[in-house]
Amino acid sequence: MKKWVMAFALAMISSAASAGDWRFVSIGDDFAAGIDFSRRTRTGDIARAWVINSGTTKFQLFLAEFDCRQSSMTVLTSATYDNLGNVIGQSSARGAPVYSVPDTVGDNTLRAACDNKPNWLAGLNETYDRARDFHDATGRVLFK
Repeated sequence: MKKWVMAFALAMISSAASAGDWRFVSIGDDFAAGIDFSRRTRTGDIARAWVINSGTTKFQLFLAEFDCRQSSMTVLTSATYDNLGNVIGQSSARGAPVYSVPDTVGDNTLRAACDNKPNWLAGLNETYDRARDFHDATGRVLFK
């Protein structure tokens, strides 16, 4: 299952790209994260951006507020979709701030939103090692 995540997640981020400037920012064990840089804003130490977390069976879009000085993220609104694009959950309740743990998907996402650029080198070796494990349906390695 884990081997399909990268291909599926990148496809979901790519399909969202037609509606904005979605860019890959990090990958976890079972999902990838991206930010729509066309809708990212920053006032002082506070950045806001739409984020996508895309896995194999569902994906989540959410508007997040990033406190760049405090290294925290607060989800303002979110929607979760199945892999066919059907809404399976949503919330407009402001979440509690979550503080960034260094060298995680959340940390890479926060840094990308605060710096207004994807952190292509953030976790690159780990991302490459994981990507090498992804295969297509025929067993062919997708990334070398």
